[in-house]
Amino acid sequence: MGRMGTRQLQNYRHDYCKVLMTGLLGCRWHRYQQSTKGSRKRDIIWTIVILLVFWFVTFQFYFWLIADNDKLNFNWYMNNQTGSHFNWFLCMVVIMSIFFAYVGILMFLTLCHMYHGHQLYTHPVHLVTVLIITAACITMTVVVQELWYTEWAVMYVSLQIFGPFLQLGGVVFMTLLSWLLLKKWFKIAKLEWKLGTLFIYCMIMLAIYLSPLLINSPCVIVAQKLPRKPHIIAHRGARMVAPENTVISFERAIHSGVYGIETDVRISTDGIPFIMHDSLLQRTTNVDVMYPDMAQYRADNFSLDQLKNLSAGSWYLETDPGGNVNSLSEKERKLYHDETVPTFLEVLELAQRYNTSVMFDIYLPKKSHPYYNVTFDKIVDIISNSSIDKSKIFWLYSSGDDVNEYYPIENYTALLRYKASIQYLQKHNLHGVHLQIDSDMTYMRNYRKNNMTTSVYMVNRSWLYSFYWCLGVDIVSTDYCQTLTQVETPIWHLSPSTYRVIWILTDCGSVLITILIFLIHRYRLSQSVYHPERASLNSQTINGSSRWGAKRSRRSMKEKLLMRDVHVDPYDFEPDDDVGIDSNGYNVTVNENEGRELAQSFHSQDSARNERNSIKDGNRSSFISSVESGDLYGGHRHSYLSIENNQNGGEVTDMFPNGTTDHTSELQRSLNHSDGYNTTSTATNTYQNETQFT
Repeated sequence: MGRMGTRQLQNYRHDYCKVLMTGLLGCRWHRYQQSTKGSRKRDIIWTIVILLVFWFVTFQFYFWLIADNDKLNFNWYMNNQTGSHFNWFLCMVVIMSIFFAYVGILMFLTLCHMYHGHQLYTHPVHLVTVLIITAACITMTVVVQELWYTEWAVMYVSLQIFGPFLQLGGVVFMTLLSWLLLKKWFKIAKLEWKLGTLFIYCMIMLAIYLSPLLINSPCVIVAQKLPRKPHIIAHRGARMVAPENTVISFERAIHSGVYGIETDVRISTDGIPFIMHDSLLQRTTNVDVMYPDMAQYRADNFSLDQLKNLSAGSWYLETDPGGNVNSLSEKERKLYHDETVPTFLEVLELAQRYNTSVMFDIYLPKKSHPYYNVTFDKIVDIISNSSIDKSKIFWLYSSGDDVNEYYPIENYTALLRYKASIQYLQKHNLHGVHLQIDSDMTYMRNYRKNNMTTSVYMVNRSWLYSFYWCLGVDIVSTDYCQTLTQVETPIWHLSPSTYRVIWILTDCGSVLITILIFLIHRYRLSQSVYHPERASLNSQTINGSSRWGAKRSRRSMKEKLLMRDVHVDPYDFEPDDDVGIDSNGYNVTVNENEGRELAQSFHSQDSARNERNSIKDGNRSSFISSVESGDLYGGHRHSYLSIENNQNGGEVTDMFPNGTTDHTSELQRSLNHSDGYNTTSTATNTYQNETQFT
C-alpha cells in the first residue's frame, strides 16, 4: 500500500518563463494562476488602450531624440525660467526613455500572452501607471505646441530623411507580427469580426507599403547631381568648447576649419558696438559680482569700460555647458576666466587676420538710448574703415526697408531673416535668406534656382546637415562646428532608381511572406485532429470560443478526473470562479496517499454527505440497469424512493410524475449526452453517465 502511495497521478514540469510573463503583467506569480480562460471585454479594451499609448509614447520618445538638435535652446530657456544651470533636456530624455521602456515592456508581455494563448489580464497598478504616463505625454505635447512649436518643423524634416528607413523597419516589423496576428485571426468565431479585423490589417499594411509616396527626401538623388558641401558658420564661435561670443571662442572655431563666424552686435552708452547676444549680462558675465546694483540693466546701458571690467568666461567654468571643463589645463582655465566682452572691431580684425567670413545681426537699443538713431551708421563706419574683405561680410536684416535705408558697402551679402518671395528679395536688394529650420523645401529649391543665397540655423547634428547638403543649401549655422566640419559626405544618398528597387522588393517580399504565413496557419488548422477530451482539457470549444463564461455550469473534465477520488461534491463553485486549471498543468504533484488523505479530511468534516454518497454508490448500478431496462416503476423505483425517503426525513419525493409516457428514453438520452458531445471512451462515458445522476 505504501508503494502504491508513491505512484504519481499528475506530474507537470514548471515553465518559469510563463510564470514570469504572467507575473510581470498581471501579478499572477503562481503556476496554477496561468489560465487559458477567454479574455474579458474590459481586458481586451485595456489591451487596445495600451497599444495606442505605446504608439503615442513612441512618438514622444522619437520627438525628444530628434529635439537633441536644439537642446541648447531648451536648456537656455529653462535656465532663464528657473535660474538654474541644470541639464533640463537630459532630464526630459531620461523621463521619456523610462516611459517608453515601461510601456514597451507591457506591450511585449501582452504579445507574449497572445502568442501562448493566455488570458489577457493587466494588473490595475499597470493600468493606473499607463494613464499617468498618457497624461504626462499629453501635457508635454501641449507645452511644446505653445512654447516650442518650431520644433515640429525639425520633426518633419527628420521624417523626410529617415522616412525610407522607418518605412522599411515598419514593413519588417508588421511582417513578423503577422505570424501572431494571423494565428489569432483563425480562432475568431464570428464572420463579421473576421472580415473587420482582416480589413483593418490590410489597410494598415497597405498604408505602410505606399508610405514612400509621401516621402520627399532630398537624399534620394543621383550622385552626379549632389550639391556642394554647405559652408559652416560657427554660431557665437565654438560655444561648446569655449565661452560664447568671446575672442577665444572665435579662434577655436576658425581653427576647426569653419567658413565663418556668426555673432550679435549691440551698442554701448558711449557709442561703441560690442558683441553680446542676451539683452541682460547675467547669463554670460559676472555682472552680479562686479555691478550688483546694475545686474538687471540692459547690456546696451553699460559703457565700454564697464563691459571690459566683466569676465565673459567665468560663467562657462562654473556651469560647464559643453561638458569639457574638467579636461582644461590650468592655463586654459585662466585664459577663459580672463576673457572680456569683445568689440565689433576686434572681431573684424580677427576675421581679417584669419581670412574668414563674419555673419552678424544687430540688436537695436531702446529709443531712449543716446545712439539709437545712429547705430547702423556706427556699424557701417567700422566695416568701411576695417581692412576685411567686404565680400566676406554677411549682414542679417530683419526688414527689407533697412536695406534700402542703409546700403553700407559694396560686395557684401545682405540676408533677410525670414521667408519671403523672390520678388520681395529682388525689390529690396537682398541677396538671400537666413532661415530657421523650415519644413517647406519648395522655397529652398526656388531660392537655389534663382541664385539666391540660402542660410539655415541651427543645424547641430550630422543627419540634419546631410539633409540640407542634399537640398543644396549654401550656408548652415551651427553650435557644433568642431563636429560638422568633420563630415565629408551625407550620411546617406541613393539614386531614385536604386531606392525604388529596394522599396518594391521589400514590399513584395513582405506580401509573399505574409501569404506564406497565412497558408501555414491554414494548413496547420486543417491537419489538427479534433478530440473531445482534449477540447475539454483545454477548456475551449471547437470554434475557439471560451467555455469559461458566466453560463458555464460545471468544471472541466480535467478537474473532474483530478477530484474523482475525493468523496465530496466537486461542483461547489460559483460559475465565474477561475481556479486557474488548464491544459498547461498543475504546480504540484498529486499521488494516491494525498488524494485519500484529502478525502478522509472531507469525510470528517461532513459525515452526513459521506453517508449519502455511500448509499448512492451502493445503489447506482441497480438504478442505472432499471432505467436501461425500462423497469423504472418496479421495485427499483420503490427501493430508490425509500432511500430518498430515509435521506429526506421520511418525505417521499417522486422523481417521475404520473402521466409521463417515455421517461426511460429521456434518461437514456441524458446518459448519452455530456457537455455537448458524445465521448468515445467507455470509462469516460461511464463517468459522465454517473455525473448526470450526481
